Amino acid sequence: MKLTKREKHLYLMLMHYDIFRYLLAKSPGREDGYEQASRHLNICRKFVMGMVGVYDDDRIPNDDDDDDDDDDDDDVMYIHDKSNELTSYMDKKIGFPVNINDESIDYEKLSIKFFKIFIDLCEKNWNTLLLLKACSRSN
Repeated sequence: MKLTKREKHLYLMLMHYDIFRYLLAKSPGREDGYEQASRHLNICRKFVMGMVGVYDDDRIPNDDDDDDDDDDDDDVMYIHDKSNELTSYMDKKIGFPVNINDESIDYEKLSIKFFKIFIDLCEKNWNTLLLLKACSRSN
């Protein structure tokens, strides 16, 4: 499934705040691991919610059979893990400053760069996930 420009724009509006906060939490001098992790998970969860068409993350269908509410949805974690291709290499992918604490850093521009790569990764990996699920159902 290919996202339209309109859908990507809607995702940007939905995720922008979390992406901005995620980048701030990763910034030199701040390095807030808890906020980084929770914002990254929120961004991934919002992507999956949009793809499965739910407005409440409690309604994301879960493929596993256990009723453990503490487990995050498998689809969210799949997207989360695949997006580490971006989040682990932000200095190379979007020019994120690693060791430089500079007040002139334009986090707005970085957040847009982040989003463009993130949404493309999510789209590619969502299609792969759908194929994997289809193959597992046919076996």
